[in-house]
Amino acid sequence: MNKLDRTEQRIVGVLIEKALSVPDTYPMSENALVDGCNQKNNREPLMDVAGFQVAGALMSLQEKGWAARVEGGGRVAKFKHRVAELLEVDGKELAVLAELLLRGPQAAGALKTRVARMGNHGSVEDIELMLRRFAEHLPPLVELLP
Repeated sequence: MNKLDRTEQRIVGVLIEKALSVPDTYPMSENALVDGCNQKNNREPLMDVAGFQVAGALMSLQEKGWAARVEGGGRVAKFKHRVAELLEVDGKELAVLAELLLRGPQAAGALKTRVARMGNHGSVEDIELMLRRFAEHLPPLVELLP
């Protein structure tokens, strides 16, 4: 995921977050993604992206295989993430990845409380184990900091 720019990372994080925490709003339109990227809570750093930036990033994410356009279901194009298939991770691991994409580096204890809203009710030890596996992934998905 280190080959994604900041806007692409935010979009992927928003797609995962909404799929897990508000499934009724998923897949998401470009306008909903702009709102999700610019959301003021549960985000670090705060961003102010425009619609054209999200549109360009979505095209790039589709080319890289991280997102897909969902056909049918209305007049507005909607998009979904493909992280679970690409990285072969489950919902609990997706929640941790989403939180890291939305807020950046965090301690396992902070992640534990923040990923609960996305359905991951694991222990700090569970999250530390996930982070170690992510760091050992080729290429590494996270970097463990002291």
